[in-house]
Amino acid sequence: MNQFSRIVCLLVGLSETNLGVGAGLEFHVSPNGNDGPAGTLAEPLRTLSKARDAIRRAKSSGNDLADSVTVIAHEGTYWLPEPFELGAEDGGTATAPIVYRAEDGGTVRFNGGIPLRPGDFRPVTDQEILDRLPQERTGRLVAYRFTAEQHLRFAPPWPDTWWTEPGLDACNELFADGRRLPLARWPNDDYTAFGEIVEPASEAGKTPEFKYTDQRPERWNVDDGVWLYGYWRRGFRAEFVRVKAVNTDAKTIQLAARNSLGELDDEGAHRYFAVNQLEELDAAGEWYLDRDGGTLYLILPKDLQDDHVTFSINPEALIRCAGTQHVEFRGLGIECSARDRIRIEGGPTAASWAARFAMWPSPALRCPATVTRSWVVISMTQGTSASRSPPATASV
Repeated sequence: MNQFSRIVCLLVGLSETNLGVGAGLEFHVSPNGNDGPAGTLAEPLRTLSKARDAIRRAKSSGNDLADSVTVIAHEGTYWLPEPFELGAEDGGTATAPIVYRAEDGGTVRFNGGIPLRPGDFRPVTDQEILDRLPQERTGRLVAYRFTAEQHLRFAPPWPDTWWTEPGLDACNELFADGRRLPLARWPNDDYTAFGEIVEPASEAGKTPEFKYTDQRPERWNVDDGVWLYGYWRRGFRAEFVRVKAVNTDAKTIQLAARNSLGELDDEGAHRYFAVNQLEELDAAGEWYLDRDGGTLYLILPKDLQDDHVTFSINPEALIRCAGTQHVEFRGLGIECSARDRIRIEGGPTAASWAARFAMWPSPALRCPATVTRSWVVISMTQGTSASRSPPATASV
């Protein structure tokens, strides 16, 4: 369930063609290419956008493109911190579609993150930061300072309360060795129970308050943003709620909002865990994002196999099609977006769409397609249940 989201997709919805397209104009791209050449097999382009622009030039030169145009992506990872955008002018025709596909036998991944390599991190020496960490911390703590441009791409802060992913505009996550790394949290692997309910917030406008049963909350800096994931009324629904205040004299936690079911009630599961606190960064693989300071703190995972960790940062979608028709994507891995993997706006009606996805490598991967008004968003998420499992994957 913590596996890195990977999709191999064949999207035919943009085109009502069959797959038996004829040979035609061909461009090559490679992560090791150069955007200067013309995009031949011997001298491939480096980016998808340059291949798209080359097709635009071919159209403007008077080429009627009677046969299909194919962009062949050679093996490797293509980093897309911003969407690869296709407009109405980037489509083909019913008999000559534009095809973006992986090379035969090649593993091609479109990745919406940025790779952070060991050399990009620095040891943490700031004593003020070190003093906030728990004494039981284990592992090597490092920090990465985002550039100003990267900082601007951060997903918005979480809302005061949410329990399904549509409640978020976007969500930054961290991945390593094909798995999603957990935010700093307490308890690390379990829940804690809330105590006596001081204010159930039975009426709208009131905020819940309860007594905590462990001294741990007294260490938290709630001004930095602390969320509790818990069962606040019934055992069939858990959700995130932001902490508004911790009263160390009264030993209470005041929440910033009521849960989606209404008042606070201890007749259900009445348990929670806390996420997103620097003060709880204590286990290998845990991380904390200082949003204001633009700094990622990470306790390096044990036995890291990859030469990098990946921070999802694309705020919209890896591929965004607006009014585009007769375009096909074949055999491409789509992974690690902070929001949607593929977004399709306008174009044919929903009834004319067809999408087929092959799961790679886990059958736990789900690919729901939702239609809203005149546009379609295809969103790939993880999990064997109806939604992503926040206890294992909570990220901010």
